[in-house]
Amino acid sequence: MTAISEQTIRDEAERIFEAKGRPIWSHPLDYWTEASNLLARKTASEPKREARLARIDFGTSPLRTASPQGHDAGQL
Repeated sequence: MTAISEQTIRDEAERIFEAKGRPIWSHPLDYWTEASNLLARKTASEPKREARLARIDFGTSPLRTASPQGHDAGQL
């Protein structure tokens, strides 16, 4: 796990503060714990996400569908 800088936590806390509508009874730094927990979870999940993406073969994915040949997608 990599260390999260104080500035990164401060920026995330301010982002959360703004997203919550800048409540008049709080200050951006009141969200420090919430921001640090969120960043820690995000940092911990990165290796798992990269491992999942490495296993996916985007060229043969069963979710990929072929578009009709010779037809404009906008025409019915």
